[in-house]
Amino acid sequence: MSELNLLPPYLKKKRQQKINIRNYFLIGIIGVCFILFLIYIPISGLLKVKSEELKYKTQAAQTNGDAINIENENIKREIDNYKQYIDKVENLTQNKIIISNKIHELEQYVPVDIVFDSLTYGENGLTINATANSIDSISEFTANIQTSGSYKNVRVSNIRMENQTDTSNNTQNNEVYKFTINAVE
Repeated sequence: MSELNLLPPYLKKKRQQKINIRNYFLIGIIGVCFILFLIYIPISGLLKVKSEELKYKTQAAQTNGDAINIENENIKREIDNYKQYIDKVENLTQNKIIISNKIHELEQYVPVDIVFDSLTYGENGLTINATANSIDSISEFTANIQTSGSYKNVRVSNIRMENQTDTSNNTQNNEVYKFTINAVE
């Protein structure tokens, strides 16, 4: 027996968009937890190396041997390597937070029928590749970003119309517009 679906398509899309936003949020949280875990590993290694260094320093004070001095130098190099690694991980964490903030900032400007395909944030600004059901949605989204004040020189490029097919029965449903927006901060 087949199910009767009484939900209008726009409610389905709205529900799916909420699920997608929740999934992006969860992925962001998991990413931050993973980065924090990556920070924890070198810090614990650094603490271990420092305790070993203290142990070797006390041994060196008791016996002035060349082997202990060599081991001390090796430990100092390891500590420097761990410090460099921690600095890199902290830098990545800060960049992740910046990108997360940019995504949350953009959420308020996105019309209902726009779906992001990709979002790139770098030195050249923000690049968004997305899909929309109408040209009006693209115009509204571009205007919202431009008037937000966060970005200047917002440009839409590469708008192309494509037929969207239903994967369950390989029929063409409707036309969608794929586009790219470039924005400079």
